[in-house]
Amino acid sequence: MKEKTGWVLGIFFTAWAALISAGMAFQKADDEKQNGLTDVFDLSPAESIFYVKHINGIPSLRSFSENIQKEEEITSLPAGRLITGIDVSPGGSAVAFISVREGDVIETGNIRTEVYILNLSSGRRELLLEGNQAASSLQLSKDGTSLY
Repeated sequence: MKEKTGWVLGIFFTAWAALISAGMAFQKADDEKQNGLTDVFDLSPAESIFYVKHINGIPSLRSFSENIQKEEEITSLPAGRLITGIDVSPGGSAVAFISVREGDVIETGNIRTEVYILNLSSGRRELLLEGNQAASSLQLSKDGTSLY
């Protein structure tokens, strides 16, 4: 009976080691990660759409204006980060967005949330809030001075 248990455990640990080795050998590089459009977007009062697109694993906040048929990158974050929520100010002068590190929950059990505001005329991005609480959406007040 002890010999049979030893064989079963030996096979189990050998298979486990082989799977771990294969996972490490075939680990994706940052440029192989998420690509394409996400479901995160918001409309501006000027009828532009702000959306998130991943290019080679790098999240990019972009805008598209139907009137002038122009798409442009507003800002981007390093690979391994996600933009999970955006809101354009009522006057269309700023965009607030939430960023989290991809894989935080799986790897650490915690989510490190960062909330940014981006001035569209200057291109200046400011970190407003950083914490271990999960935030899934945000909204700027009607006058654009407060964030909820």
